[in-house]
Amino acid sequence: MRSWSTMGYILIAFACAISLWFYVADYDRIIEKEILNVPVELVLPPNENLSVESGLGNYINVKVSGKKADVMDMTAGDLRAYIDASGVNEETNRTFDVQVDVLRNGVSVVNSRDIPKVTVVLVEPVYKDFPIKPVIKHSIDEPNFIKTSCVPSCVKIMGSASIINSIVTAEVSEDVGEIDGDCSVWGKIVLKDADGNIVPQTYLDLDETDAKIYIDVFTKKELDVEVLFTGGVYDVNTSGAEIRCNPSSVTVVGPLKTLQAKDTVSVEIDEKLISDSDYSCTVELPNLSKYVNVEYVDGLESVEVSITHSLITSTVLNVNKDDVTFTNDNKFEVVVSGVRVNDSEYADSAQIMFLGLRESINKLPQQSLELSVDLEAVLESHEGTFEEGAVVEIIDVPVEKPYTSLEGVFTKDNIYITIEVTYNPFAESSEESLGELSIDAVEVSEFES
Repeated sequence: MRSWSTMGYILIAFACAISLWFYVADYDRIIEKEILNVPVELVLPPNENLSVESGLGNYINVKVSGKKADVMDMTAGDLRAYIDASGVNEETNRTFDVQVDVLRNGVSVVNSRDIPKVTVVLVEPVYKDFPIKPVIKHSIDEPNFIKTSCVPSCVKIMGSASIINSIVTAEVSEDVGEIDGDCSVWGKIVLKDADGNIVPQTYLDLDETDAKIYIDVFTKKELDVEVLFTGGVYDVNTSGAEIRCNPSSVTVVGPLKTLQAKDTVSVEIDEKLISDSDYSCTVELPNLSKYVNVEYVDGLESVEVSITHSLITSTVLNVNKDDVTFTNDNKFEVVVSGVRVNDSEYADSAQIMFLGLRESINKLPQQSLELSVDLEAVLESHEGTFEEGAVVEIIDVPVEKPYTSLEGVFTKDNIYITIEVTYNPFAESSEESLGELSIDAVEVSEFES
């Protein structure tokens, strides 16, 4: 029983050895295999003075021979098929042999004579810049719309003249879906001919293959026109003014982010120019250049403004020549010989008109006004010399406008005086002081509507 068991193990071991020998012998057996679709590489001159017009994109089938263990799992990646045009230095149209290198030891090509030759056309390249056109598919809420730009804005293409001249446009097309704000997206640069067909880039060199599209969201918005008083006297709440603008609103176009928080456009009026209870004028709309890419629709430049004042009135006050005081008048004696308002004649007194809110105008006669002249400033601008005891007459000396502590009143009148100045170098210095101007109310009259 034990001898049979031993013999059985021996027979099994012998059978295994025979099987292993046949298995190893089979893997050492020489076989052939056809590798399909091996790409053919084109080796060009290193100085890039020639461009390929045809001859790229070829594939060949290669039959190889070798041990089964080396050949049976081979693919196209284990072979290098190429055309060596590195020595060509001028335009050519010729047929080249395809060379094949096997990247595995112990394997050889057996059908090298059957591999077809490839015709290659090499020409001097041309260069041309094409602007990149963004083509966006999207959806957006009205009245919003988009403006697009590409970075880079153009692509430089090198290739044969025949191919370059067939290109009409370089595009980047992307579907970005729903847009609710500024965004950007990358895309591939696609070349197209006049019929909209894609021009293959096989024989072309592009300095950029991708571009970034910036998508800016713009909107159209209606803004109310508001009037701002700039003279420092009135505002739209206290002036009692009824203000109408024609048109009362303007339409602007600009970036969504810029216009989201903007609801009005302000036009400015100096209320000191208003001389009647009914006032109308044409006011230029503000320049929107500080807001990038914001502009008025339809080239609108101005609006008509009409203002009716219900709380505006006026009063006329007297000012006498002896009521003007001087500052910085050391060593000078000054006498006012006449006073005038605007273009009137010089006299001993003149009348000043104040405009303003009724409540303030009614209080004006009880106010103390101040009229002063800085004599030092007047003398600095005077041409001539001053001799001791001599009297020098200076005419048309401007006087600062009467100052009042009341808000809501002003005068448009300009006051001038003529003075006689005597130089007294031995006079004692006097402290600078401002005297009060005594005034009498002559007339109070409301503007007629």
